[in-house]
Amino acid sequence: MKYNQLVRLGFATATIAETTQIIIQNARQQFMIFKLANKHGVYLDSKEISQHKRRLIDYLKPHIKELNDTIKIYNSTISKLNINLKLKPINISSIEREIPRFFKINKKYSSETHEALLSHVTNEFTLYLSCKFKDILEVLSQTKDYIDLRIDSFNIGGVSKKYQDNLREVVDLFFMGYRDTALLVLGRIFEEIITRYMIKLNKNRKISKNSKEILSMRFEDKLGLLKSKN
Repeated sequence: MKYNQLVRLGFATATIAETTQIIIQNARQQFMIFKLANKHGVYLDSKEISQHKRRLIDYLKPHIKELNDTIKIYNSTISKLNINLKLKPINISSIEREIPRFFKINKKYSSETHEALLSHVTNEFTLYLSCKFKDILEVLSQTKDYIDLRIDSFNIGGVSKKYQDNLREVVDLFFMGYRDTALLVLGRIFEEIITRYMIKLNKNRKISKNSKEILSMRFEDKLGLLKSKN
């Protein structure tokens, strides 16, 4: 497997998961505004209700389109690796047809009943929207397991258990596209290993630097000392 494919896959997976959660959260907040506008019997007329509905749909359409664009990138990569993990794009047309049913207010209810009804409708709306993204999130969970298996191919299990979790983080960051961060984390791990090694050398009287001096040294100076001592 080529590294760039796994990096591309990891980045797309992380982006899709994050975007999905943001869409659900923001859409729910917008629907809550509609709920609050109707609290304590303050009813909206049909025009206002239509505006709330349109505002929510106008939010969802471009964000779902952006999500579907990322899904295309994901699918183009995963099709070369594991065809069973392809994602189905979100059908915004069906959402646009189905959302209006959540914006119907029956004025015959009292304000107390009305508020309780809206609370139920809000929860129902959140559940409805979450179900639209359910399949995507389930497949992404499988994709994460797939990426983890690829990370295992680096034989991290053969490394000292003290450093296995840290090295997993390095490889995971790299495959997610955060190469600079991965390099920084790897540098910290390497310096810790070098520092422990030097302290051990001091105990074995191979170098004269004591633990306090070793801990205060810069990384490049530690490497320079080890190189000078062969």
